[in-house]
Amino acid sequence: MKRLTIAVLLVAVFGFTAWAMDKPMDGTMGKTMTPSMEQPMGNDMGAGMGNEMGKTMDGSMDKVSGMMPGAESMAVWKYITEVSPYRKWGQFPDHMGMQKGKSPHGALHEVYVNKAGLMKGTPKPVGAMVVKDNFNSREKLKFITVMYKVAGYNPSAGDWYWVEYSAEGKVLVEGPGSCAGCHSARAANDYIMVSDH
Repeated sequence: MKRLTIAVLLVAVFGFTAWAMDKPMDGTMGKTMTPSMEQPMGNDMGAGMGNEMGKTMDGSMDKVSGMMPGAESMAVWKYITEVSPYRKWGQFPDHMGMQKGKSPHGALHEVYVNKAGLMKGTPKPVGAMVVKDNFNSREKLKFITVMYKVAGYNPSAGDWYWVEYSAEGKVLVEGPGSCAGCHSARAANDYIMVSDH
């Protein structure tokens, strides 16, 4: 009898939760949610799943759910810091960990790449993102640079959107501008400077 009561309670709780999730939120329910519950889910939702659903969720969650930002600095910043924190991404196999850098980037840097960007070969698919933490010689983070492939954004430079932020997220440089000039030296490698992966 005790097990039956617990089972009925669980069914009732889960049934109500499913019903409530399917309904538009009113002011009362919205106020009771924590801010983290209001955020979209991250990319690692399907990590470790061996089936096709897991692969889809893990590898292309952004496209499936429409969470990828446009070529807009604040949307990209929110994406890489809140929706899919970039320091949880992978790194190019031939460029891992802290590396020596050169101008116009920092004296040292570390590069993070999302799943689309880690696909072997070039050109990288739409949605690929490469984020570089740029440090001074004392390993203090000075600025963060992003290259992000957006369909039709800039065909003359591989459709890459470039943006540079301060360590606090203030936009310093945005758009193809000076970034495309240097990166064009590696146009045959889809404008990626630090890796041949």
